[in-house]
Amino acid sequence: MNFILPNFIFFWKRFAVSLLLFSICRLLFVSINVHSFPALTFSTALKLMFLGLRFDMAAAVYINLFIFILHLAPSHFFLKTAYQKKINVVFFLLHLPVLMLELGDLAFFPYSLKRSTLASFATGDELVGQFTTYLISFWHLWLTLFALFILLYFLLKTIIKQQKNAPKILSQNIVFKYFSQLVLSIVIFLAMTFNWQGKFLNVDDAREMQPPQYVSVITNTTFTFLQSLFLYQISEKRYFDEATCKQIFTNQIFISKNDTLQNLLHRKSNVMIIIWESLAKEYVGYFNPNQKSFTPFLDSICSNSLVCTNGFANAKHSHEGMCAVMASIPNLMENCFYYSAYQNNHIKGVAQYLKEMGYSTAFFHGGNNGSMKFNSFSRLCGFENYFGRNEYPNAEKDFDGTWGIWDEPFLQFAANKINEMPEPFCTGLFTVSSHHPYIVPNKYKNKFPKGEIEILQTMAYTDFALQQFFKTASKMKWFDNTLFVIVGDHTSQNANPQYNNLVGAFKLPIIFYMPGKLKGQINFPTQQVDILPTVLQLCGYEGNAATFGRSVLQADSNSFTMNWANDIYQINNQHLSVQFDGKKVINAFEYNSDTSCKNNVAQKFSAATNQLSNKLKAVIQTYNDAMLHNKLYPNSK
Repeated sequence: MNFILPNFIFFWKRFAVSLLLFSICRLLFVSINVHSFPALTFSTALKLMFLGLRFDMAAAVYINLFIFILHLAPSHFFLKTAYQKKINVVFFLLHLPVLMLELGDLAFFPYSLKRSTLASFATGDELVGQFTTYLISFWHLWLTLFALFILLYFLLKTIIKQQKNAPKILSQNIVFKYFSQLVLSIVIFLAMTFNWQGKFLNVDDAREMQPPQYVSVITNTTFTFLQSLFLYQISEKRYFDEATCKQIFTNQIFISKNDTLQNLLHRKSNVMIIIWESLAKEYVGYFNPNQKSFTPFLDSICSNSLVCTNGFANAKHSHEGMCAVMASIPNLMENCFYYSAYQNNHIKGVAQYLKEMGYSTAFFHGGNNGSMKFNSFSRLCGFENYFGRNEYPNAEKDFDGTWGIWDEPFLQFAANKINEMPEPFCTGLFTVSSHHPYIVPNKYKNKFPKGEIEILQTMAYTDFALQQFFKTASKMKWFDNTLFVIVGDHTSQNANPQYNNLVGAFKLPIIFYMPGKLKGQINFPTQQVDILPTVLQLCGYEGNAATFGRSVLQADSNSFTMNWANDIYQINNQHLSVQFDGKKVINAFEYNSDTSCKNNVAQKFSAATNQLSNKLKAVIQTYNDAMLHNKLYPNSK
């Protein structure tokens, strides 16, 4: 191989080291998260590993561009051991964040169901604050990272040893050799980073290779993260003309008073919306009578409430769930609304609507003030006062050491603060304890049952905290005239295979409780964005409202829910689920009420599938238009 300059030989050896690291990380990713891909067979996994090399090569090109430049040094200088050591140091430093990104998704993929992107670090200030917690909880990943560093060190050291035995360069035709091999390398780089259509390789290409549920296996976190640095703007979608789109779906509605409800509820009832961290339908005994319950108090509440038995999340992260519940804005793009380029768009949250009716408002979150920007977004939604860890007395005593104040004492604090508010009031409360690292106060170490997955013990603790809150609140004068809404911000880990699929992974409870006044079940599909219009209707609001949902009291056979993950839009009605990549339907399947997937209907593209996909297109067009043109809420009538 004397016709190839040593510079290029050693570059491609280092490039091969990058590919090896990506392959090891993918193997670990599949091994640890295999439960997230229940239909994955050994032969399919091998095929996905091979297809993943395409994205590994593209990521390796991006990461090693600077390394390539360093290899263009004159050969007499390049072959010096001191120079080679400097290249190794740069190579190591460039791959440090790469390995941390890749291994990080081994732990966080089960929660987000996608590879991390720039949006995943929107709460980066908190990630820094929780570093010690993550260090302890994911110690095995840090050991893996250390092992990969050792492997990297020895591989790079081997390259230096080989460099010492590299052939000397003949001066004859040296310019031609450099030029020809530089051109060849550039051609290879382009082949690795472009797809067959001559465009930069992207996640869409992974969906062309395999079904969407395997996109996260084929891609790698470095690739998705780097791509997200440049793809933060949503594009305008035009599936229909404006009039047709509005006929199919509109987020501009008029809420009118319902006289039949007047006999059920007092006008201007108090409202308390409780967003329960990571509460999934899977964890609640009321919905799963044949399994052990970790939420006995919530079960008793459900028996005396208006319960949405077919409820869906519109998000997979807390800040996205906050948008969906409080402002009826689903997460249908890479960035959460208030971390996106559209965060300055005008919106109206539930508290803002109720303030117009004379309500006093406050939001409670036991986390650190500024956590996930809940303080600023709650104000944007109309909550005048915010109570966080800073406002809580004895904060150090009741601090959980990670996220904020334990749920039990903080809910007691909230009850007493609410008791000081003038009626009618609208309050929001976001719990914190059922969050990683899934611990409970020392005094309750052996009090709560433990289940198959870590989160269940903390679910039992928050359930207990909620029971104590209701015990205190029930003695206060405002309790009987208060509408309580209980909903999860998003779902989390799965233990039950029934929920380990594209439908079940988004299922959560939506509960409307008003002592002695609301009871029954709504079995049609409902979602987080339905909460705002439902609350407005129950409180007697009359006027224009912007919502991507509709009142659960109007749920019927036309009801549907939508969500987004891994660049795939999903829409569900009572029996059918359709996945759409923005251009075409890529999957459709029927499912039972227990969310078990049945026969795939994508191939026959039935009339029902076509109708449902058109609804989804209208939602996407409306959503993108609202974001791009600041049309999230209408003018008051």
